Amino acid sequence: MKLKFKDNITAELLALTEIHAEAAQAAYAVFVASTPKLTGNARRHTSLKKGIAPAIEADYPYASALDEGSSPKSPQGMSEPAIKEFDASISKQVRKRNTG
Repeated sequence: MKLKFKDNITAELLALTEIHAEAAQAAYAVFVASTPKLTGNARRHTSLKKGIAPAIEADYPYASALDEGSSPKSPQGMSEPAIKEFDASISKQVRKRNTG
């Protein structure tokens, strides 16, 4: 006798991975747009590391200062707007997936 189980999980996990990656890309776009621009160095040295756990990397010595609002061009920093965008993107995509 053989008992087979239908795999319903793999497709769901792949869909969730796609939702996560799209939300990370949207958050990255907001992070870069929120980065104050004087010479462009900060934006040039900001990247999105993709994979299972995407991460935005701001690879310049004054990243923390800018994120704490040291620039009048971006007093809210970059992380807060990016996190809000990430959360909103996840919510929107999950609602869309559940309704249609």
